[in-house]
Amino acid sequence: MVGVEVIIAGWAASPLISKAIDMLKSYLEDNHDLDKDMKRRLGDVQLDLPRIERAINAAEGWPIEDKPLLAWLRQVKDAAYKAEDLLDDLESKFHQGENKVRASSSSKLQAVKRTVLTDDDLKNLKNLVNDLERINPQIKSWEQVLQQHNANMRAAISKNRFFLTPQEVIGRTRETDRILRRLLRGEEGTSSTPSFVVLPIVGIGGVGKSTLAWHIYTHERLFPEDKSQEDHFSWKVWLNVSKNLDIIEIANKLVLNKESPVSEIVDDRDSVNAILEDILKKFKKLTKDQKFLIVLDDVWDVDTQSWDKLKSFLACGARGSTILITTQYKRVAKIMRTMKPIKLDVLTDDDYQQLLEQCTFGGDQNLEEQTRQDLQSIGRKISILRGLPRAANALGNMLRPFLDSNYWETFLNSKWWEHNKILRDVLPSLGLNYQNLDASQKLCFAYCSIFPRGHKFEQNRLVHMWMAQGFIQPKTAGKMRIEDIGRQVFAELVHRNFFQKISENEYVMHDIIRELAEYLSSDECSVINDETEQIQPGVRHVTVTTQNLVAFNDLSMVEKLRTILFFGNYETDAFYKVLKSILKYSKSLRVLDLSYSNSGISKLPKAISHLSHLRYLDISNTKICWLPKLFCKLYHLQVLNLQLCDFNELPKGMNKLTNLRHLCAESKTVSLISGIGKLTYLQELKEFHVSKKKGHKIEELKDLRALRGQLLIQNLENIDSKEEAMKARLSEKRHLDALHLYFEIKDGPVTRSGFISTRILKVFSKSENTPNLKGLLEGLEPYCDIKELVIKGYDSEMFPSWLRQLTSLQELQFSNCDNLQHLPDYLVNLSLLKKLTICDCPKVMSLPKNLLPASLKELHISGCQLLKERCQKEGGPDWPNIACVPCICIDQEIIQMLQEGSSDTAATSMS
Repeated sequence: MVGVEVIIAGWAASPLISKAIDMLKSYLEDNHDLDKDMKRRLGDVQLDLPRIERAINAAEGWPIEDKPLLAWLRQVKDAAYKAEDLLDDLESKFHQGENKVRASSSSKLQAVKRTVLTDDDLKNLKNLVNDLERINPQIKSWEQVLQQHNANMRAAISKNRFFLTPQEVIGRTRETDRILRRLLRGEEGTSSTPSFVVLPIVGIGGVGKSTLAWHIYTHERLFPEDKSQEDHFSWKVWLNVSKNLDIIEIANKLVLNKESPVSEIVDDRDSVNAILEDILKKFKKLTKDQKFLIVLDDVWDVDTQSWDKLKSFLACGARGSTILITTQYKRVAKIMRTMKPIKLDVLTDDDYQQLLEQCTFGGDQNLEEQTRQDLQSIGRKISILRGLPRAANALGNMLRPFLDSNYWETFLNSKWWEHNKILRDVLPSLGLNYQNLDASQKLCFAYCSIFPRGHKFEQNRLVHMWMAQGFIQPKTAGKMRIEDIGRQVFAELVHRNFFQKISENEYVMHDIIRELAEYLSSDECSVINDETEQIQPGVRHVTVTTQNLVAFNDLSMVEKLRTILFFGNYETDAFYKVLKSILKYSKSLRVLDLSYSNSGISKLPKAISHLSHLRYLDISNTKICWLPKLFCKLYHLQVLNLQLCDFNELPKGMNKLTNLRHLCAESKTVSLISGIGKLTYLQELKEFHVSKKKGHKIEELKDLRALRGQLLIQNLENIDSKEEAMKARLSEKRHLDALHLYFEIKDGPVTRSGFISTRILKVFSKSENTPNLKGLLEGLEPYCDIKELVIKGYDSEMFPSWLRQLTSLQELQFSNCDNLQHLPDYLVNLSLLKKLTICDCPKVMSLPKNLLPASLKELHISGCQLLKERCQKEGGPDWPNIACVPCICIDQEIIQMLQEGSSDTAATSMS
């Protein structure tokens, strides 16, 4: 098998090694007892890091069979992983040491680095330096070899850009007709230039984009022999781009194709600005009033400024002129198109089979009918890149010389990368999209192969796993969250057709794309199914889809594991026993996901508390309701998903998980965490329940500045004063979109999480202990850009002064506010307000005449008894502009008053 481990050799290897060296040098500076020679040796290794990185980049994505080279690349990879684990361990130890002396002087904090390093730590540091030094001597000999190999493989990309079947382009009749109709009708699409259109053909590598474009380019209906036909094109040009769209090169080729003025071709880039316009003007003169067809084949990227300039010179052509582009990238199509792109999918099974047989049997008339039928039967079962035309062509060329059933049988259970012919013919086109990714995007894509075929991906879940593995890192001195960087990576993979969107939050990966990811990561990632006999020694990321866990009998195979996902139904006791063993030996584990499994286990093994590298733990949708006492030792944990788990208690010290960024759990579970305010990286806190108990007061929100999305604060009556309320510092929560402020709720239905969801009866008794609600609400001022505000159970008739400053507010709701009588006039100045809700506010008597801002789309009023009585008595509320609101949901009695009082009331939906 091809040594595909070269792909994973570059998985953040050089950044990790560089980070390791920087940190080790820092440790050496603070620990004077270490070998003085080590720092010098680290400096020598650091000088060669750029060359190591160049070598890795040259190796990535291409099949390399040289065993010594593969061994060297494996050393690079192993050194990177060792460095990462070592740095993780040291960081945890320093954190623990700093906690012990945090109140002490800075000199004592520096001393921590010297005191927490054990003899084993020093030994591991020296071993890592030795590993790095062993890598260096061979880099010089491999660098040139890898660069040449890279150049050879890239040259194969442009070779045989398209293949043609002898008779027709199989399976593309519908697409051909669509393109011809558009071209022959001379549609303008959305172009701002009236003379020509731009039609992209988009699809994955090897799907036949260039073949279809060539079929159109040579089609007799576009260029008939009878030139008197009205629809024909005057001239055509085919340009192989195969890189970023270069306006200079394109201009040269266009002029060269029209008139062949070789002397005009621009080679001196310094004189581009002086010469380019002359060339384009000449081209404009040559093409004036002529109907042309230009094919730009295999466009990778495009600069909008250059593209606009080129279009301006092409606008001189006759109406119906067309630029046809082929690309793998949705973004390119979006920038260049004036017409809706032609999306080229893989062939259907029948069309693929027809193409395979045509490429295999051809016009062979001497083949016996029975032999043909036997081979056809086997061919239908061969699944190698099924649906990809280029793969059918390569496979057909391999099978044609050996029309023997025994030979064909060998292909049935094989992978496409096990055949050099297919690897050479298909990988350059299929893998080109991968080659144009940056290092972080490459490893994120390859990692997706651990998910089963047909898996539905959720963006956030996948991004969190990438974070846990260290595949995405914050940019130097940047302000972007690492989650946002991860979403950019995901968006790029979507633009490049690696993912297809099937719903608002779900994406799928086509089987062929998944096979590419599987090839790229086959020495690191593995899906363990019923056919798996054992785990390969180098595997670090596994998904288990089988109920037979015999593969884990050899526990030495799991020592390097960094990811384990379980899909399947398991017998409770047997699964717990296997899980306990795995967690005991998998010391490098970073991602553990049990949410897809069904086992019935009610607790996690204690061994999980010793997984010092664990960053992602998902036990949602399981029956687990107990965590080990030492769970809080998981210092590096970033994501903890406990949703739909019924916890009655959590281990003490959960607030020591100070790197936790995402806590997904029912509000009842979250309320069990005392001192949650120490989790300063926390970004999700759907509900916070205020209590007078230490560790649960409103001040816990003070330092949670990273919170985003929605925050619901329950039981606000437990705050005693405005000053105490201000300790929440809600105005500093810049990333919150929605804020719900709930005072005590009684006598309502209980939610699934155990909390009452709505308020019916009066809450506060009038006593000297009743807090000053107006002042209290003043202290809960949110950030001015909040989009949604809900106030529930507020018993004062006075509004906080900060409400008029929420100019970005889009949704506003008052609920169960017993003493609310009038809404403030300044609500009309909330120019972005789209939805206003007033419910169960019995004392509301009237609304201002100009209450409704022009932006309002929805108005909901219910349970307002005095307003209802007033409407019945006086004939309806005086709201002159209510007819402008598209959606009105109001009590039936008020609706009737409105309808009687105004004949031109807008369309109304009754509730």
